[in-house]
Amino acid sequence: MTVDDLIREYYQTTDNDLRYMALKTPMDIIRTDDDLTLLLNKLVFPILSGESFSDIVNLLSFELLPQWSTTLFKKFDNRAQLIYLPFIRQCLHNDSKQTIFLQSLRNILQNVETDTEWNCDVALSDDSIIFEFLEIIKMNNFYQTQSQLCKETLNILIKLCYDTDVRALRTEILVKVLAICSEEDHNDINSEAFTFSPITETLLCNSCRLTNSTNLAEALSYISDNELEVISKYWFQFNRAPQVVLKIAGNLSADSKTLERDLTIVKNFRKFYLMNCFSSKAPVINQNEAFELVKALINLHQSLKHTTLSKTTSVDATDATSDNLHMGQFENADDDEEDVDQREYLDQLLNEDDAELHFEEETDDEATNDYATRSIKIIEDILGDISVDQIDRAALGMLERPELELLFLSADQPAPAGRESEYIPIAERLTSSQELAELQKNMNCMEQQLRDENFPNAIERSHLVNSVLRHLQRNKQFVKIIKVGNMKQKIDEGLNLRTVSYSVLFQVPEFSYDETCMIIEAIVEFGLREKEESIQKRITALFQKILAPHFYNIQGLDQGWFNENVRNTIYMKSRASPDDAKSQVFLDNLYYLTFSANHHIPNQ
Repeated sequence: MTVDDLIREYYQTTDNDLRYMALKTPMDIIRTDDDLTLLLNKLVFPILSGESFSDIVNLLSFELLPQWSTTLFKKFDNRAQLIYLPFIRQCLHNDSKQTIFLQSLRNILQNVETDTEWNCDVALSDDSIIFEFLEIIKMNNFYQTQSQLCKETLNILIKLCYDTDVRALRTEILVKVLAICSEEDHNDINSEAFTFSPITETLLCNSCRLTNSTNLAEALSYISDNELEVISKYWFQFNRAPQVVLKIAGNLSADSKTLERDLTIVKNFRKFYLMNCFSSKAPVINQNEAFELVKALINLHQSLKHTTLSKTTSVDATDATSDNLHMGQFENADDDEEDVDQREYLDQLLNEDDAELHFEEETDDEATNDYATRSIKIIEDILGDISVDQIDRAALGMLERPELELLFLSADQPAPAGRESEYIPIAERLTSSQELAELQKNMNCMEQQLRDENFPNAIERSHLVNSVLRHLQRNKQFVKIIKVGNMKQKIDEGLNLRTVSYSVLFQVPEFSYDETCMIIEAIVEFGLREKEESIQKRITALFQKILAPHFYNIQGLDQGWFNENVRNTIYMKSRASPDDAKSQVFLDNLYYLTFSANHHIPNQ
């Protein structure tokens, strides 16, 4: 059925059941712009704004419009504005039916977002629609009654527009989103226990995730501390404004009502002051400032421990005093000449009052202790992430604090007895030997031993990385030249050694941040030159495996190094027209992988 036929059939009857059935009839949009304009203006908008039969309105809003829109987008690319904009403008100009139009727009967007069989990047090709939608937010009367629906719709618009590697959420939009979300912050009276609604938190997270570090730094002054607690989980996006953690840390106090929130922010930003960058071998935060920050956390830890101990002692003392008081009253009661019934009545009243008072005091102390205990736990989580070689614990006075030293026991543990002697000789032979046959034998042996689930610990792994990386480079000694008549042919006898080297690295369960960057650097320097498909596949698999767990660390700590030395190098190599199609696919895949982790939520 065409659009014209559907409109004609709908209006030729006044029977709601027949109209309902007419709308359910399959329809085909043939003339994109004309048919869609006709459908919206002659059928959809009149029904949504004037139809009193709720079944028809709900059918159109929740089922047909989402279905028609998705079908249209699949059939005709980049037609989103033809649907989104008219609905947004109806919200702006149709005061009495704003809710149903906005609800319908939300339903359309949800269906597009959840359609797993279709790439939604084409669903919203520019962000001008978002600016128009933000005009709705300015309509205070409507926003006050439909704030959650507005935020839900805005969140999906932002995802459809920016969840792509092509563009990032603009600063102007980010600032408006922060202002919208902060209204919920300002309206909450109990700031000690403040939490955003789920949809507000989702909107904040997606806005932070889909912008870039430059835009986020420009919007920093508009971010409230409560908003910062939510979006600081995307700590790597703050790589152009890492000093924000020092501002929050400077206000830490055991008496602060927002201590737990502030400590959570400091914890989320901990890699800025606890991890060394690969490129500079130092933290993002100045080392002296990082030292003072950690020192402040240790002092705060001691203060909170003292608070919890004194509260516990106070409760115990109160209990003991109360027990003695009652014992004395019962002893004196034996000599009392008052009426027995009256004495029992007075004792009952006294016991009830004491019980009520004791209950209230116990509740206050428990709440204080719980708050302090949670804060202590956050501090210990931060300190537990400090590696042995990153901090002078003696200078911080940690050696006199046994409970803090316990946090470092796992890092100080020596390698399991017997393991070094089993693996390191092989690594040493890989380093010292120059004979291809012996190198291949030892590399194959290393690959077999890697299948042992107990391998490796950190010491063995560092030996392995240093010994294997040197063999990723093509060794001219292993390239033989043979003559066939008047022709010369090169035979790369070291290809198998390099292939097994990549396989060895792939088998290691995990690498440290520095080791990961070293391997990536070696892949870019040596691996991009490989021409054989078998080794290219191993390189791609290794690159993907080691990059994924450290992608956000790289974004936060070494984004400049990665963009210039890794992503840009791969890009320039891929644009230089490789000799064969397989090499082009290989380079294109590696380049794609330098972006792919953007679509995942970071693990904290």
